[in-house]
Amino acid sequence: MYIISGHFKVMDNYRDELIKISLKLVPLSKNETGCISYGFFEDQFRPGHFLFLERWDSRKAIDEHFEKTYFKDFAERFPQMIDGEAVIDIHEIRNTEKL
Repeated sequence: MYIISGHFKVMDNYRDELIKISLKLVPLSKNETGCISYGFFEDQFRPGHFLFLERWDSRKAIDEHFEKTYFKDFAERFPQMIDGEAVIDIHEIRNTEKL
């Protein structure tokens, strides 16, 4: 399994637009083959700070996701909306222990 985590701060004047385009992206992404979960969250203690947290069953599924038109549209608009740089990591999970 793979987990993608991305956190960033959005500029105040782009917050509503970012939420709007993210609310389109998330359900489309959730319906993709290989997507286990796909979430978008705002930090309740730091308004304007967001987290994408995604789980995928394979690297191939992630690569296919990155080629989707709706993802490319999002990725093209995203950089102009954020304050600073986004931190985006892809984690390969080899073992999961359930509690």
